[in-house]
Amino acid sequence: MSITSHIHVKVENINVSSEIDNLIFMSSPLDFSYKAQKEIQKKLILQTFHHHYIHNIAYRNYCQVLGVDDSISNINDIPVFPTSIFKHRKILTSDKSEIENWFTSSGTQGIKSLVPRDRVSIERLLGSVSYGMKYVGNWLETEMELVNLGPDRFHVSNIWFQYVMSLVELLYPTTFTVQNEKIDFELTLKTLNKIQSSNKTICLVGPPYFVFLLCEYMEKNKIIFNGSDQLYIITGGGWKNHNDKSLNRLMFNQLLIDKFQLANQSQIRDTFNQVELNTCFFEDQQQRKRVPPWVYARALDPESLKPVINGKKGILSFMDASATSYPAFLITDDIGIISEHTTDGLLGTSIEVIGRMKKTSAQRGCALSMSRAFANNA
Repeated sequence: MSITSHIHVKVENINVSSEIDNLIFMSSPLDFSYKAQKEIQKKLILQTFHHHYIHNIAYRNYCQVLGVDDSISNINDIPVFPTSIFKHRKILTSDKSEIENWFTSSGTQGIKSLVPRDRVSIERLLGSVSYGMKYVGNWLETEMELVNLGPDRFHVSNIWFQYVMSLVELLYPTTFTVQNEKIDFELTLKTLNKIQSSNKTICLVGPPYFVFLLCEYMEKNKIIFNGSDQLYIITGGGWKNHNDKSLNRLMFNQLLIDKFQLANQSQIRDTFNQVELNTCFFEDQQQRKRVPPWVYARALDPESLKPVINGKKGILSFMDASATSYPAFLITDDIGIISEHTTDGLLGTSIEVIGRMKKTSAQRGCALSMSRAFANNA
């Protein structure tokens, strides 16, 4: 199997053009107080709302159906809509000529979502990956190498999760050890050993199921990799169609600690993203998925769709200011908990995803209103 290794492309080449770009590309999670994060968040979300209200006729019609105009000042009043709308309608703010690609979901729930992204949105997605990696650590490109249990970005087609995971090659030298959904286990372990011998920090990246398969291969062949404090493991995308093999987080942590002889559980980090969301959330040292300041995360009551208090379960909803080609003002199918951290060393917001839910009457009402907005735009 021929696997390629791609060399680092400097993130500094990305054009920083606005306040949000400075936040995404030039800041770190430790730069702002909790109060400052909330002020920045409100400002950026409102600016983004006005952008989509002005330039997206269908979204503007949707807002008007709900009795909302562009004079609102409370971000909780911004209309959001179910992610399922992307399975049935093309929601586009930018001109079609500006779209770099229409990205799809994995389709594990049936019909695939289709989400348009222009160059700015894609660059900001990459920025969110770079920002999130700062929760893991700060390394120069000469101090870390990655092994990616996935295809490179030239072979991922338009499947969103694989594309997101492939972006790490733009941050650090990366070897990809999967082609056509098949892992080259020997190359993976050979590359891990090669990086270890160079005394660089190692980062193993991939979906949890592929990491699990690597552990099974190591068990079968009586291989133990002594990662100590030199190896970090970053997973993302969930178990998809392999829930029959899925482990709970405690069991998964222990498996990786045992097989890779990790010094600390904090060397294992999971990420959260979905095709309709333009930002990737990384875990901190306590394995809490952190929400960056340009995204507003809420948990909503299933029937009223009003925000519930922090720490209480609800439907996860996001407003992402980084997307310019479509309005990323979303109600997801996920049940979760939003927590605010106002006193610990890493101030801000985290999410815990608990599971998925069926559509509620309130969500169906949002979808119907969105459909009316498209009908009015026809």
